[in-house]
This record gives sequence, C-alpha cells and structure tokens, in this order.
Amino acid sequence: MTTTAAAPATARAAVVSFEEVRKAYGDVRAVDGAYVAVRAVDGLTLDLRPGETVALLGPNGAGKSSTLDLLLGLRTADSGTVRLFGTSPQAAIASGRVGAMLQTGGLMEGNRAEAVRTAGEKGWL
Repeated sequence: MTTTAAAPATARAAVVSFEEVRKAYGDVRAVDGAYVAVRAVDGLTLDLRPGETVALLGPNGAGKSSTLDLLLGLRTADSGTVRLFGTSPQAAIASGRVGAMLQTGGLMEGNRAEAVRTAGEKGWL
C-alpha cells in the first residue's frame, strides 16, 4: 500500500500574489511646502496559499486599503505584479471567482458606467 502525504502549505500554489508592488498617489503638499508623491504601497511581496488567513494591520495611511484596492482590481499598481488565482485581479473577478464587501459603499471614480453595465450583464440588477 502506498500513502501520499498532502503537500506542505509552502508547496501549494499561491492564490494571492503580490510581487514588488508599488502604488503612489498624486502630489501632496509636504510640511516644507514641496509637493511629493505619497507612497501607499512600497515594494510589497506577499504570497497567500489556500487555507491561510491574514490580517492587514497598521496605522492610518499604512497602505492597507490601497493593498485591498489593488487586490480587487479597483486600482492599478504603478509597478510590480498582482495575481489572483494565477491571473489578473480583473480576470479573476470577471470569471466570478472573487467577491468582496467593502467597508464603505459606492463606486470608484471613473468606473460607474462600467460597473452598472457589468452588473446588468451579470443579472445583478
């Protein structure tokens, strides 16, 4: 009789993957009066595998919401790669593999018409 042990969690493929992801937002006036970009996510590398649970903890402005926005395809990274189930967040969501309940309601700027069209096509309205 042959028994095969389950592969350790580290050997299983990541379902969420961030590789050297960076996201900065516009020009914000610094204390000295100069305008600087705010780095919300700076070089994030993270793999999450099936069965893992993770919590994003940090003070306001640490990049938690920006990281989730990148994961859900609501924003695009300035550099690096975000993968969800081995594909882009947008493709994973379009295939119906991802859902999320955000802390606030509403639609992101610039996506309203597209969101309503997509919701209508999927029969959600």
